Amino acid sequence: MALILLADVRWRGRPVAGERPRALLAALTARECRAASAGKLIEAVWGDDAPANGLKALQVLVSRVRTACGADVIVRDDSGYRLGAGPDEVDSCRLNRCARDAAARLERDPGAAASLAREAMTLAGSLPAASEGEDGPLAGVRRAAAADAAAARIILARAASRTGEHASALAPLEDAHDSHPGDEALLADLLRSEGAVRGPSAALARYERYRNDLRERLGTDPGEPLQRAYRALLSLDHPVRQGVRHDTTELIGRDLDRQRLGTLLATARVVSIVGPGGIGKTRLAHALARTAGEPSVHVIELAGVTSAEDVVAEAGSALGVRDSVTGRRVLTPQQRSDVRARIASTLGQSPCLLVLDNCEHLIEAVADLVAFCVATAPDLRVLTTSRAPLAIAAERVYPLGELGAADSARLFTQRAVAARPGVWLPEQAVASLIARLDGLPLAIELAAAKVRAMSVEEIDRRLEDRFALLRGGDRSAPDRHQTLLAVIEWSWNLLGAGEQRALRRLALFHDGFTLPAAESVLAADGTAVDAVRGLVDQSLLSVREDPAGIRYRMLETVREFGVLRLAAAGEERAARGALRSWATGYAFEHGGRLSGPGQFAAIDALAAEETNLADELRAALADGDRGALARLLAVLGLFWTVRGDHPRLVAVADSVADAFDDWSPPSDLAADARAAVTVALANALMTGAQSSRPLSVILRRLCRSGAEPGVADAVHVAGLVQVLLAYDPDDGDGSLQWLERLADDPNRYTAATASQWLCHLRGNAGDPEGAVTAAERALDLIRPEDGPWAMTMPHVLLADLSMGLGENRSATVRHARAALPVMERVGAADD
Repeated sequence: MALILLADVRWRGRPVAGERPRALLAALTARECRAASAGKLIEAVWGDDAPANGLKALQVLVSRVRTACGADVIVRDDSGYRLGAGPDEVDSCRLNRCARDAAARLERDPGAAASLAREAMTLAGSLPAASEGEDGPLAGVRRAAAADAAAARIILARAASRTGEHASALAPLEDAHDSHPGDEALLADLLRSEGAVRGPSAALARYERYRNDLRERLGTDPGEPLQRAYRALLSLDHPVRQGVRHDTTELIGRDLDRQRLGTLLATARVVSIVGPGGIGKTRLAHALARTAGEPSVHVIELAGVTSAEDVVAEAGSALGVRDSVTGRRVLTPQQRSDVRARIASTLGQSPCLLVLDNCEHLIEAVADLVAFCVATAPDLRVLTTSRAPLAIAAERVYPLGELGAADSARLFTQRAVAARPGVWLPEQAVASLIARLDGLPLAIELAAAKVRAMSVEEIDRRLEDRFALLRGGDRSAPDRHQTLLAVIEWSWNLLGAGEQRALRRLALFHDGFTLPAAESVLAADGTAVDAVRGLVDQSLLSVREDPAGIRYRMLETVREFGVLRLAAAGEERAARGALRSWATGYAFEHGGRLSGPGQFAAIDALAAEETNLADELRAALADGDRGALARLLAVLGLFWTVRGDHPRLVAVADSVADAFDDWSPPSDLAADARAAVTVALANALMTGAQSSRPLSVILRRLCRSGAEPGVADAVHVAGLVQVLLAYDPDDGDGSLQWLERLADDPNRYTAATASQWLCHLRGNAGDPEGAVTAAERALDLIRPEDGPWAMTMPHVLLADLSMGLGENRSATVRHARAALPVMERVGAADD
């Protein structure tokens, strides 16, 4: 806040002393800090005691306030004077706005209204009590703030009533009703909370007192909203809880979900809990049904309904409105329309919550029934559980996420102890196990049941074939929840052929994928967008959005299922070929920008797909695809070098040497092969790896081929080739002489690279001054077009050397400040 008026008056932290300076600042906040004329301000500040020359007195006062608080406190414009801050920077104005916005949002979003009301009350927390007879702008601001705070207090209580927090709402609602006895909307909220806390009879008695008083005074009855609250209270005397199940075990990890869904159900007519199979949608829906404030709650299970035409009949049977129909399960269109109308009529008799469980295989029929019922029954709210949303206007979708690590461990531990009380549960072993179960409660419970016959470590090992392991468990669970495979197959069978093909192929992405990547791998039928959208709708893909854009991910359970289906369909070879083609194409697309002004964008693009590209690099090593290996390593190797991730390259150096030992690459791969070997050799030499000798031999052979530079032959890679050809770790003096000659090479790139290597050699030989000279030579040779990282490396060397010399602290700081932002930006954390 720039200006504090509701406690000790302060402007940007500075106390404001004096009655008139405070009055002037308070007067400037009127009309939401818009400009005020001189006459208005004189009247507000001095009132009846205005001086003869009021304008001069105002100018002097403004000058005093500016001297005390800063020149920016009051601004002069054509209309007069205005405060040098907006309404949101003044506590009283912000309080007023919060209170008004809270009142405006109460009906459509009580959760948001409660947040605004709490903010208003926080702003008013240090408001001093008004003194008797106190007058003036500041007193007026504080009186208005007190009124706003009182209004916010009432809004908060009403919002609490509407979101089911009746115990906290009751006392403030009673106080508010005493102050506003004629506010029927307020009374309706009070009756709702009183009925929940003290019972319907107490609330009905209060209603009767109000109605009798109203008839005596005005000869009229309460309005329709209050009469609806009265009908709900009558129903609460005979509550209906049909189809609601009670938990036999604790519902773990869903407290926040229950709170958020309770708020959603208070504001939306239709709420759909959407998520993959086994995530716990049904248990959460029953938990909400048990604590629902509506007098009538009906839960209808649709998993056993196989035909869309039977949805209305099933709902009618559950609600008891089919008695006058023939009794046949299959209804004629006319009978179906009649039953649907009577369903809506039954649900509309009192405030009601209808829960429809497992809707995904009947989604269109359920959507049609729900849309009709909420349009017909004004006090009906509907909660659905589904792997796909209904996609109707009244719906609010709530994607149910996986359990966190702590809740997963707690659930596993609880169920494992129940299965075998003496089971040993090493913390690290449990953590390893649950990390592979995707936070799926069903998978965790199925795994926990296996402790009857296995140790935790054995279960973890056998998860390589999770679908064979995770079967059986709770015999009272539905058949589709008896095995993990059945859970995924339930969703699989709801997919079209194109979506099934997409799931099989996209399961090859270990680290998720973007839409362009999906289009590349699914290019055969050109329906990637529709297929991905279908998988998202069925909760088989999750959507994550970050600054890089939208990314889709599969649960590991779903991904493994897709890989099994891919092999069964005989499509694995073609799909893996498409994935490799995407990986090499993606590397080619972004690798060319790794050395130049576009380096940051290239780093970001490669970082986003690093895991997928590295997976393909390892796969290319494993299956002997030397062309893909060359193209991927040429780019990833330079990417890892820039980021200082040298161990990644050292780890594959021996395998790369073996792969390229007897390979004569075709002309279109020669440049990539040379670049791949170059970065591998450079990192091997830097770390003293044994693979440097065979890689050096391979590089010399590849350079004799005379291939033209390719996309991965960045300028500093091309210069690095010349340095590596000259460098012999077993001949220090000879290498030093060669590097000194190359440091004067007419080719700027070769000279710059040689100077940096020369810096290292001189430093290791005990010649720090010579090392500094070489690093400064490199700094002079590098240009902006070589890229941020290339320009940064000489600064890194000079900062390190200056610090080691201990003579020039300012030089160390200067070079470090030049280097660190770039290193942080490219992700070179270790360096």
